[in-house]
Amino acid sequence: MWRAPYPGQWSVAAAVADNLSYREVAERLSLSVRTVEYHLANAYRILGVTGRAELAALVRARASRAAPAGTDPRSVTR
Repeated sequence: MWRAPYPGQWSVAAAVADNLSYREVAERLSLSVRTVEYHLANAYRILGVTGRAELAALVRARASRAAPAGTDPRSVTR
């Protein structure tokens, strides 16, 4: 049974999809690097992806479905 990642996992996934390093993600979200690694590992497992490229594609697809017409999908609250 598929389940969606938690909001914290989506936040980390979205930041990683923006090509940020773990340290940069941690600074942006006020988390420890270890917490970023933990959220990302869980998001990979839940989503069934094996790397950043697959994760980024899923994040972009989700953002484009959630964004109202004429808005930047990256500005949608995840």
